[in-house]
Amino acid sequence: MRLTRFAVGGLLLLTLGQRPAEPADSAKPEDVIRKMSDFYKQQKSFSVTSETQVKVRAKGLNNTSKSSFTAVFERPNHFALRGKGGTRSAGLTVVSDGDTLYMHIAALKKYSKEDAPQSLAQLAESPLTNLGTPRGVRNFIFDFLTDDPAKLILKGVTASKDLGTAKVDGQPARHLQFTGGKLDWEVWVADDKDPILLRVEYDLSKTVRGPKDLKVTLDQTFKDWKFGLTPSPKDFSFTPPKNAREVHSLFERDDSPSPLLGKAAPAVDLERLDGNRVKLANDTGKNVVMLDMWATWCGPCRQELPHLIEVAKDYRAKGVVLYAIDIDKRESKMKIEEFLKKEKLDMTVGLDSKGNVAEAYGVEGIPMLMLIDKHGVVQCVHIGYEPGIDKVLHKELDGILAGKNLAAATISEYEAKKKAANKAKTKQQKDKEKKPSNEQTAR
Repeated sequence: MRLTRFAVGGLLLLTLGQRPAEPADSAKPEDVIRKMSDFYKQQKSFSVTSETQVKVRAKGLNNTSKSSFTAVFERPNHFALRGKGGTRSAGLTVVSDGDTLYMHIAALKKYSKEDAPQSLAQLAESPLTNLGTPRGVRNFIFDFLTDDPAKLILKGVTASKDLGTAKVDGQPARHLQFTGGKLDWEVWVADDKDPILLRVEYDLSKTVRGPKDLKVTLDQTFKDWKFGLTPSPKDFSFTPPKNAREVHSLFERDDSPSPLLGKAAPAVDLERLDGNRVKLANDTGKNVVMLDMWATWCGPCRQELPHLIEVAKDYRAKGVVLYAIDIDKRESKMKIEEFLKKEKLDMTVGLDSKGNVAEAYGVEGIPMLMLIDKHGVVQCVHIGYEPGIDKVLHKELDGILAGKNLAAATISEYEAKKKAANKAKTKQQKDKEKKPSNEQTAR
């Protein structure tokens, strides 16, 4: 499974406010950011609750994903961020108890642990701060932990504008606008005794591909700021969930085979867009099935679908069928039909209206394509779209139709690589133990 930069990302990013109501004072926008940054640098401990919305808008497209998190910090190196809400990315937990740094992503059912950073500033410099962050977007929460937050926040800014004052949840705020590269962002800072961060909004439209009228924004609201608190040990405790397994690092690419490989494909019995049913059992003994999980709003899905349709056409006479399962429970039949008509896509669509199929197949990211042989066994799994998928699928389908066990070959190859890597690691460790230290050599 690849961690998509946008998939886990809603948790740590920033949000929208209201339009200006009255003129602001004479302080420049950059000075307001510096004043806010200086305030957070002085805080020994603080906590906050944040709510995030990612909105995708275009003709025939109107999607909003929401998530939230709570965070608590205590210098020098205690920290806890716990995500919650209705999106997969909301299952993020990061905790430093002063000795160990834990990171858990619920959707992946994995967690990692390593030595805790010596300071919160060191934590802010780790890869964690970029997890799920579109390029150019700042994670203000982590920037506040560094020695010079304003320098990071204002990095790359080419223009700024004071949009006056506004009220955010009844609180007076300075409304500022900044431009840098392809990103435009606005920030609302409390115009009060304490210049606390209230909201930030990023316009990501120029950074993503799509229709000309595509509008993508990422908004985050910050509430319930508390400063100078004394957290309890429970605030920084972490117990791994029973269904989660420990991995060396969540930032390393996971090349382990899908747990579906070599096993019987979970049952599929869904209503089709045309009123009939997609019933996987009907293909057993007759057809090889290309089973694709997708949704209309998914950019990589839109890129991949035309290729899947063409490959299915090439192999139709050989007993290969394509079923495209829309896993977004919110998408109506009309919306899907309009999408297919606009994109000129001719395919059999199954409607996973209850999410049962996505759950059974452990869908963590889309597109997700399975190749299922005539015996109902999953032989190949592809997550995400990559150019050249046509050639890959031709080779795999030829192998499956020839009776080859591609799943067994993939698993065997992975185990051999894993064994070789472990052997090399053991040898390296032994060599390190045999090598005398500088102190011993000196003696």
